[in-house]
Amino acid sequence: MKHRWDIVCLAAVASFSLSYGCSSSNFKGSPGTSNKNLNGAGTSGDGTPGNGGGSGGPGSTDGAGNGAGSGGNITDGSGNAGSLAQTGDNTAACKPDTNPNSYNIMFIFDKTGSQLVTDPSNVRRSGALSFLNQFNNYVGKFPSAQVYMGVLAFNTQSIHSTNGWMLLNSINASVIQQEIVTATSNPNGLTSFSPVLQDAANYFKQVNALQNAQSGRNYIVFLTDGDPNADTPQAITDAVNNLVTNYGVAVIAVATGPDVTPAGARVVQSLALPAAATKFPDHVGRYYRAPDASTLDKTWNNLFGSLGGCK
Repeated sequence: MKHRWDIVCLAAVASFSLSYGCSSSNFKGSPGTSNKNLNGAGTSGDGTPGNGGGSGGPGSTDGAGNGAGSGGNITDGSGNAGSLAQTGDNTAACKPDTNPNSYNIMFIFDKTGSQLVTDPSNVRRSGALSFLNQFNNYVGKFPSAQVYMGVLAFNTQSIHSTNGWMLLNSINASVIQQEIVTATSNPNGLTSFSPVLQDAANYFKQVNALQNAQSGRNYIVFLTDGDPNADTPQAITDAVNNLVTNYGVAVIAVATGPDVTPAGARVVQSLALPAAATKFPDHVGRYYRAPDASTLDKTWNNLFGSLGGCK
């Protein structure tokens, strides 16, 4: 199965280049692809030493990202391969299929002490509750769609919710809402990704065993504002590859707040870019960078439309 991974950048956020570590003066930069509303088609860079690539025009103001293909930069005398173009999401184009998809969605919230500084107004909570409401409306409109939701949080350890997986319906929506509130309250401690990702695998093993959940698309929505300063890169890589390979999970990774270092942002981004295929060709991971409350709010507004099957 051929896989692809979408990299999302909102218009309010400066575009970044993703390097895949290739180095050769003969590499060509990838041509930029237009975003979904056809704004900002990028041009290709030739990837030769000292010669960068062209960038696309600005994306629209509705949260769509710029399309840009960047060429190589000089590194140790050789040019890196041009990075993939970034694609934007257009939430206005979200029209669920008449035969809609089912979903198994796990929220994972950063509950470290820095959240008190980086997200004092708790946009991570208000956005998640709005996302939940969108899916509640979705299952109300399409009763055949089965949507299971679960909530985890983390600091240096995985923090469980009370109820585990719950089938989203008019009764359970309020229970899931409370789980989100609890997971985004009283943050403290340092940051470690791998324990909660390992724990999430156990949850997906459980939900994949449910007959009416087996056809659902497995997603994690992972929010963090910090570098994993109490973890190792290998443990994180192993945990994500386990989720993708054994449980068909696609990770939507969101780096929030102004204090994520470039190295930390790359780790968060790697959650959405594991070297393994997912369950469906259009069931893909995504990376968002939301450095402030306004951009995080826009990110949440885009997430519902970014999931496979809602086009």
